[in-house]
Amino acid sequence: LADYFHRCAVWGIFPSFFNGDTFEDGQWKIARFFDIPALCERVRPLYKQFIPILRRMHDAGWQPITYARTAAAGVQIERYGAGPGGELLLAVFNGGQAAVVAKVTVDAQALGLAGTARAASLAIPRDLVVASAGTSLIVDVPVEAGRCEVVSLLP
Repeated sequence: LADYFHRCAVWGIFPSFFNGDTFEDGQWKIARFFDIPALCERVRPLYKQFIPILRRMHDAGWQPITYARTAAAGVQIERYGAGPGGELLLAVFNGGQAAVVAKVTVDAQALGLAGTARAASLAIPRDLVVASAGTSLIVDVPVEAGRCEVVSLLP
């Protein structure tokens, strides 16, 4: 289930589960995921971890131009938030088979970030290493295989 939540996070999609009808023993039965405590409790920690992050991503808004790139194979980046005066988030998804530390180069000038910007990961809360390189920032983002890390960039 964690894979599903991580794949939803890169696109800023809120995860959902089934409500369905099944025909068993000659009768229709209604199955609702959230009415079954054994199922619901299994994913509660993931909801607690991801829903606040997804709300922030949704509020910030997806942006079609990321102004961020990485050379790490299999790593995809999406940007949420316009930058100056608002929240700026990067969803960094590792679609590869091994953990990586993606060196994400961010066009700080285009995003209105100062050369002294800070970065913090949200899925696994921690500060990230940021280096300045001309008009860009380089952020080291550790991401496990098949996982998404959402990075908050702060001026």
